[in-house]
Amino acid sequence: MIFREGRLTSSYTQISKYQHCPMSWKLRYKDRIKIDSKNKHLEYGLAVHETLEYLFLEKKNGFNIPLKLIEDILKYNLEKRDIPFENPVEEKDWELRAQIMLENLFEEGSELERLMMNSTIIGVELPFELPIEIQERTFINTETGEEEVFDTVWIIGFIDLVLKTDEGIVVIDHKSGKKKFQKAKLRKGLQFPIYAMAIKHLFGEYPVKSYYNFTKIHTSQELLFTETINLEMIEKMNKRMAKTIWAKSPEIALMDIRKVFDGMYISSEKVTPSPLCYWCDFGFHNTNICRASSKWKPRKGA
Repeated sequence: MIFREGRLTSSYTQISKYQHCPMSWKLRYKDRIKIDSKNKHLEYGLAVHETLEYLFLEKKNGFNIPLKLIEDILKYNLEKRDIPFENPVEEKDWELRAQIMLENLFEEGSELERLMMNSTIIGVELPFELPIEIQERTFINTETGEEEVFDTVWIIGFIDLVLKTDEGIVVIDHKSGKKKFQKAKLRKGLQFPIYAMAIKHLFGEYPVKSYYNFTKIHTSQELLFTETINLEMIEKMNKRMAKTIWAKSPEIALMDIRKVFDGMYISSEKVTPSPLCYWCDFGFHNTNICRASSKWKPRKGA
């Protein structure tokens, strides 16, 4: 948790980082250790996000942008980030993959194409501020240096794409990873439950479903969401139930979020070594600041 304009704030990124490794969260957000080096996977993902944001904003405003223009914008976004590619061949390969991603984005029959054909865009990079009530606790306000009592943490963030369909509101988050998430991770994840609560805060209703749109592998993953699992809805969808993944309900998600905030408050230094340590800014293969980071290393080309 950090202070911003007199409020105690957090984000899904902070919460996720704490869940993966409290020590990594502490070094980044409490000790505020800044790392200057660039991660090419992260920078690539940001360039793709910027391009998709432009594309969907134009669509929201009623304009259909030619593919060639979108490809030029993507190329510009990649170049301006000065991504640390190993050599020109790798740079050209990544640029080609990005172009293929754009060409396949609205391929006939795809889930995204179906959604876009039967919906209205109501949000692109939609900002939200979600208040989460916590037990009253005393913090040293880093902006003033004084002790203050807070009973609310504001989760601040952006939602990539929000659509209004006949079924209700649909939330989409773009991912540039190489593979889909495991079902267990989706069921435990807090990203879409946080987004769902933010949508309820903004529009007065929960989304009916959420999608991860995997741009690199041209596929998606669907999560259904209801405040409580509606038995009538399940009966209507019984043929799909074997494949259905339900996101956490608000009640369970709130319990998990408050548990994370409790850990942040006591500033836990628990270290959880895992393959993720390879990409951690503080891990053995980067700055080696962490006292117990894993020495695991991915196979060449992974």
